[in-house]
Amino acid sequence: MTISLRIYIQPTLKNDGTHKVSKRGPLYDTTFNGEHICTSHQPLLDGARVLHGRGLTGPLQMWDHERSYPRMHSTIEKAAKLTVAEGRSTGMRFEKWNAPDRLRGLVEERHKRSHGSSGTSNPETASDGVTAGAERQALLDRTGGPAGSPAACPDRRAENAGIRNIDKDKGE
Repeated sequence: MTISLRIYIQPTLKNDGTHKVSKRGPLYDTTFNGEHICTSHQPLLDGARVLHGRGLTGPLQMWDHERSYPRMHSTIEKAAKLTVAEGRSTGMRFEKWNAPDRLRGLVEERHKRSHGSSGTSNPETASDGVTAGAERQALLDRTGGPAGSPAACPDRRAENAGIRNIDKDKGE
């Protein structure tokens, strides 16, 4: 039996206690083992990137403090490679995540230092399995991470991407 890692989410609150919302949707604070790892519009995907950057792999569940079952689940490897995009004609959909240029430079420099290579590195395929963990997390914290919200994605597209919405499975 494989044990799933759990991340927990809760709405990010303003000082007046209301849910913090940006132009891209509601924000969620994400914790892992009691540690705040990111604030995001897409907590499963951004949380998976943080965990993958720390060298973790395998099944991942996203829980809240209201339900007795996980809201969504995937694997760290699959979720870390995705982002949610929205277009006027296409609606919300999963797309391959590409590191921002500033982040890509940090990853390439770290790869060069650890491997003595003068070549470039793709953060998703770095041979050391690490994508500049602390540096990446600092950047995601500053930028708010990629845009989107997995909860609003059509279920068929989510399942094709390897992510399952548990509420749909329960008939809610």
